[in-house]
Amino acid sequence: MTGHFRLAAPALLVAAGGLTAPQAGAQTQSDVYDYIDNRLTNLESKLEGVEGGQEPWSSYVSEFGGRIMYDQTFAIDSDDSLKDGLGVDDLEEGAELRRARFFAEGAVAPWLAYKLQIDFGDGDVSTKDAYIKAHGLGGLPSVKVGHFKEPISLEEQTSSKYISLMSRTMLTDGVISQGRNHGLMLTDHYGDDQVNVALGVFDTGQNGKSAITGRITAPVVYSNGGRQVVHLGASLSQRNVDTFELGLEPEVHKTDDFVATRDVSDSETGVEILVDDTQVSGVELGAVLGPAHFQSEYGQLSLSTADGTDPSVDTYYVQGGFFLTGESRPYDKADGGFGRVKPNRPFTGANSGSGAWELVARYSVLDAEEMAGVSAIDGDGNSTSVAAAGVAETNVTTFGLNWYPVAHAKWMLNYVNADQDALGSASYVATRFQVDF
Repeated sequence: MTGHFRLAAPALLVAAGGLTAPQAGAQTQSDVYDYIDNRLTNLESKLEGVEGGQEPWSSYVSEFGGRIMYDQTFAIDSDDSLKDGLGVDDLEEGAELRRARFFAEGAVAPWLAYKLQIDFGDGDVSTKDAYIKAHGLGGLPSVKVGHFKEPISLEEQTSSKYISLMSRTMLTDGVISQGRNHGLMLTDHYGDDQVNVALGVFDTGQNGKSAITGRITAPVVYSNGGRQVVHLGASLSQRNVDTFELGLEPEVHKTDDFVATRDVSDSETGVEILVDDTQVSGVELGAVLGPAHFQSEYGQLSLSTADGTDPSVDTYYVQGGFFLTGESRPYDKADGGFGRVKPNRPFTGANSGSGAWELVARYSVLDAEEMAGVSAIDGDGNSTSVAAAGVAETNVTTFGLNWYPVAHAKWMLNYVNADQDALGSASYVATRFQVDF
């Protein structure tokens, strides 16, 4: 049938006068036939692929994109006692390519999806997301397997593209949330996403040992298209590990660790606490009321140590924001996190809108004092203990101004003051230029 179509089509098209392709003056009938023949060859190639059950690779990709975040950090003031305690002449500051990511996601069947995301920020190449997800199988829960975020914390589950301040809180930096790990997770939603549950088994990265992590969230209020929201959530993780160490910047990525498990005899040397297992628990509260938004979390990390001291780390934060231009912070009921801000009047050039402008403030506390004096080992395996100065209570206050010219771009300006009880305080100004696509 294809051969008859090839023979008849040129004559029919020419006779109908419907061909508009080569018409540059004195085109011969032979030229017209050659043009049609090339077009039909391409068409037949595509038809043969479909008949053979093959599809172009692009049909499996629903989205390809990425993000670029370029930061500049300035240490504007610091106590000499802090620098002496950290063993530095000056606090680290400067420019960095915080994130440079590319991703592809799609599906190979209506029920089988995937995502692959690679990060090139800071000169390193790392895999962020690499997973396969089975979903939409009747009443069965969705199943995700691969490398992805463990289900803990409202702030952690909100993408870095959509967080309101440049850095996440100390609570999420390996204390309560555990970032991305290899694992298998089940998720399910009940009552039009009024209750959302995630439960998974993950590799802790320590000699093949595992963790069980779960999270439950509920938008107990969701009305007016998401302009009125109250979010509640809780999470728990039981982690089988051999060692634990702490190293936290004060919610400024380009600087030194203010909180760390350090050697009692050498404040510059990091040490690890020997543990049997750890347990992480957290509770969440989030809200949106028109142009205002709020979120707060409390978390505790409990260690079962080899010496029986069993210390814990307590941490919490309170954060609020307000859109001066009237937008609302979008909330995703199913994922239990915040989403993309879309300006009411985008700035697209001269004589256009103002974009969206947002004010944000946050106060964070992390108390790791119970770790002081706990038995630990240094990098050579020698016994030591944790220095009290490294795990003193730390308080961080951050003020931010955000401008969203369009939905896929953001400029951020942060002022951060961090106070470490044992060593002293420091202040920073940081800025970010961000686009995603």
